[in-house]
Amino acid sequence: MTNFIRALKPNSKLELIYRASVDGQMGKDFHSKCDNIFPTITLFKTNTNRKFGGYTESNWKLTTYGSDSHAQIFSINKEKSYKVNNCPEKSIYSDNTRGPNFDGLWVSEPFFNKGSFWETEGDHKCYPKESVYEMSEKESNNVLTEIEVYKVIN
Repeated sequence: MTNFIRALKPNSKLELIYRASVDGQMGKDFHSKCDNIFPTITLFKTNTNRKFGGYTESNWKLTTYGSDSHAQIFSINKEKSYKVNNCPEKSIYSDNTRGPNFDGLWVSEPFFNKGSFWETEGDHKCYPKESVYEMSEKESNNVLTEIEVYKVIN
């Protein structure tokens, strides 16, 4: 992850602003810590030790899609990242009942009780379609066990 951050934002530092296991697993918990703070890097971890995340320069204080032509998603396990390649106006999504959502990743509340958090149907228009499957490896038994959001400080 450090290499990804250095490539994305050289000389930047990270400040943890939200950890779901400590701060709560509901949309209101996420928004109380993350709204109006940007840019951010979000990290996800699953019960099968998948580690991946996303970067956005958009504000999470949304009630719909957010536009960010600099958004990216990445896999720590696979050491790959995917830039938004299409429709940057829908690169992230947020509302009161959701956590941090990148195109194809729909984290609904409570965050750790969903067996499938990657949208398996749909267009996945904002990032390359293979990126969704790269992150989840098509495992239907994946369950989120942690979400962390960091403020990127230049």
